[in-house]
Amino acid sequence: GVDVQLTDNGVGASWQAWIISDTSPEEMWTLLNISRYSGDDEPQEIWFEKGHEQLIKTVLNEICKTSGPIVLMPDTGDPPEVVGIQHSRDL
Repeated sequence: GVDVQLTDNGVGASWQAWIISDTSPEEMWTLLNISRYSGDDEPQEIWFEKGHEQLIKTVLNEICKTSGPIVLMPDTGDPPEVVGIQHSRDL
């Protein structure tokens, strides 16, 4: 499981979620950001500020269950990767 701590500043403002693994909090964490939150059930531009690659992919896979596939564009120089493709095949 994970522990999630939200910072919600309302519509039109920044939104953050610290996501920390219950089993490996020192190693598996990430910070999910929305620069300009547009409201529940609205499209959002999301980005991760650092964090553990596998945890980021796990979070994206959960988001993909409702959004469809997402392209993960790492800032590490690795090539872009489509995440959540298996969920779109189930539809």
